[in-house]
Amino acid sequence: MKRSFFLVLFGVLLLANGIHMVFSPLVIRSSWTDWVQGILLIIISAFGLYQGASNLWSSFKGDPIRDERIEKIYRKASSLAFRISVWCWIGLMIAERRLSKPPTDILQTGILIMLGVYIISIVVIKIWGLKDE
Repeated sequence: MKRSFFLVLFGVLLLANGIHMVFSPLVIRSSWTDWVQGILLIIISAFGLYQGASNLWSSFKGDPIRDERIEKIYRKASSLAFRISVWCWIGLMIAERRLSKPPTDILQTGILIMLGVYIISIVVIKIWGLKDE
């Protein structure tokens, strides 16, 4: 219950930061990496809010928060996200050579892309379902 509450709290704070990054004046938003990072923060925080609210609702009803099906979905999504993230990192390294961005911007964008890919893979696997059921 405590972990779900902190997940919701952390999601709200990330959502506020992402909205501030996307909708701030052009003076603050200095490059395209800030724009991409803001959008990814909004996606990540929305997923965190959904997961936290879902966990809180399950605990209020008395259902288990994690079961075998959810664990299988997370395991399959993490392996899929790892394979996709490797290719995203390769693309970012190629883009870093062509662009004059500081390495910290590329690193932050890469980490947020990894989280975004993981979230998208969880959503896709939940929609399509596990094929071995």
